[in-house]
Amino acid sequence: MSKIVIISLVYIFSVFENSFSFEEEDNSFANYIRNFNTNDELATNKTLLFTGYALSNLTLPNEEINGIPKTAYKSEIGYGFYRTYEKLNEKIKNVRNGKQLLKIDELKNIFYVGSESVFLSNISTYFNPVENIAGSIKSDAWRFGFAYSNGYGYKLGIQPKLLLQHKSGFTWTRFDFEHINVTSAQSYLKDLDEKMKFGQFYSPSIAYGLSQSIKIELYYEKANTYNSTGGIAIIGTLVFEGALQRWVDFYETPLLMEFGDYYPFIYFAYKTAISSFIYAQKSNEHLFPFGGSKQASYNTYGIQLSFVL
Repeated sequence: MSKIVIISLVYIFSVFENSFSFEEEDNSFANYIRNFNTNDELATNKTLLFTGYALSNLTLPNEEINGIPKTAYKSEIGYGFYRTYEKLNEKIKNVRNGKQLLKIDELKNIFYVGSESVFLSNISTYFNPVENIAGSIKSDAWRFGFAYSNGYGYKLGIQPKLLLQHKSGFTWTRFDFEHINVTSAQSYLKDLDEKMKFGQFYSPSIAYGLSQSIKIELYYEKANTYNSTGGIAIIGTLVFEGALQRWVDFYETPLLMEFGDYYPFIYFAYKTAISSFIYAQKSNEHLFPFGGSKQASYNTYGIQLSFVL
């Protein structure tokens, strides 16, 4: 199954690449790294602070494990760096060495953002008043991690307002389960209990700028926690995911020029669809497409308030 998926994705990409005039671009890896690291005067680098609150549903691989309240509450704080390209048409002209583009005017209301952040979260069932049943297994998890986020948005007036964003990153989570019975059905909980475990997550979101410095964000997050990393095979799954997620960034200019005002939605939809597929597979095979086993995961729906200083 995994080999079929890889072959299909390679075929789709080859057809897609031949459908557009990419040959005019310098899409070499060296050029991508040079543009990615360029301290472009059109980019504004600022400090990012954020806090959020969410509802999280814990899913365990062993369906026989009963007694855990399904809904937990997540509180999170974070710090990072936030870059905005508000004149995307000018940025593209710089990358293209001043070459005139046919649809340059269409991009004047589109902006791009990128950010890196660190965060600290608590996900606990103790604050669930509905399912606080005596004798039930309660869970409390602390986690920290690193994330990269990017996306495109639209200006409404002269200010950046609506942003479609995709975030992904790594987490280290420490679970604490209460009232565990030592049974075969609950042995998985014992393996997780009071241990630090590595994991990954992705999170699509829609943000709206309340002001130049404050934005409110609605998001979904899928976070998988690995009971074991699987050795060197984890590197393969990280490379596979990264390649599918980031190849579109090599072709930013021709894709923007092809789709114009629609590209923020297309970019957001592509990233979300790829992540949704990959993480659904990783819930059953955590080293997808290289095998693995079922893993614990959180499905989270939340709201976040961000401050760009």
